[in-house]
Amino acid sequence: TGLITAAFLTRRLGADGYGLLVLSTTLFVWVELTINAFFSRATIRFVGAAADWRPVGTTVIRLHALAGVVGGLLLGLLAFPLAWLFHEPPLAFYLALYALHVPISSLSQGNQNILIGRGSFRQKAMSNAGRWIARLCLILLLVEMGLSVPGAILGSLGAAAVELAITRRYIKLPLFGHIAVPTQPFYDLGIVLGLSALLIQIFSSLGVVMLKTLGGTIEEVGFYGAAQNLSILPGLLGLSLSPLLLST
Repeated sequence: TGLITAAFLTRRLGADGYGLLVLSTTLFVWVELTINAFFSRATIRFVGAAADWRPVGTTVIRLHALAGVVGGLLLGLLAFPLAWLFHEPPLAFYLALYALHVPISSLSQGNQNILIGRGSFRQKAMSNAGRWIARLCLILLLVEMGLSVPGAILGSLGAAAVELAITRRYIKLPLFGHIAVPTQPFYDLGIVLGLSALLIQIFSSLGVVMLKTLGGTIEEVGFYGAAQNLSILPGLLGLSLSPLLLST
């Protein structure tokens, strides 16, 4: 579904529109991955080891909600400075839309990490499938309606909401309330493992940002992003095995 979506978007948006989408998505993903990197492995570790996973899971959900709101506000505040830095005024609006995406994605990732920690791989797979199918359908619909790049971003946001709804069906934990479980163990483990994962992710997507920063055109960014989409196929096998390895 990701490749079909990319093929559709490159034809509808053109190299310049797709380049703006790739650049804004890369900056959004850095915020999204920063949150998930610091919580995911610690969550899987402590949920898997707990005799009663619910108190730990409730703490995880509330930490993700707080981090998602903070991350969204940060991206929203940086939208105009980043647009000025990259000399692309439309980028500010696209990043502002992605700022709304961050809290939803953060909550969804928290629920998915709990599912992995519990060994509920089928339920996690269902949520992932729901998100990618919804993403394909929503992006095709909204872009065909003439919304262009904002339509693609809103389609991704809607797909994250679908994924969150599916995971909340399996993880029925209260979102609001005080945090009862000590959070220091999350920080101790998350800083070590999260920093490692974060640096790897940033390094893997740094090319898009550096290409534009060092004088590349937005059209070249579009071609670069399209090539990156075709290069992810070998990594899909590793992505399918990593939850199993992390939980055991």
